[in-house]
Amino acid sequence: MAVVIPFVGYYTYRLIAGTGQAAPKRRVIAAGVAGYIGINVAALCAGVEFGLQPHLCHTPTGQALYCPYGLKVAVSAMAGSIC
Repeated sequence: MAVVIPFVGYYTYRLIAGTGQAAPKRRVIAAGVAGYIGINVAALCAGVEFGLQPHLCHTPTGQALYCPYGLKVAVSAMAGSIC
């Protein structure tokens, strides 16, 4: 999450605000939209990580070590609650 938010937020901001002297109102809107998109993409990535964990790290009996929920539950809980 600490890697995804800055990069997605920065490039979204640059896309909306433009590269030249943008109006202050456009820059404020671009910052808000970039922050919102960045946090949603980071939540989606975290949901994918949590959802893949039961398949990657489990005990010999098949029990998940950390996150017992699958990809469908984890992604909908992480990304679905923010939107």
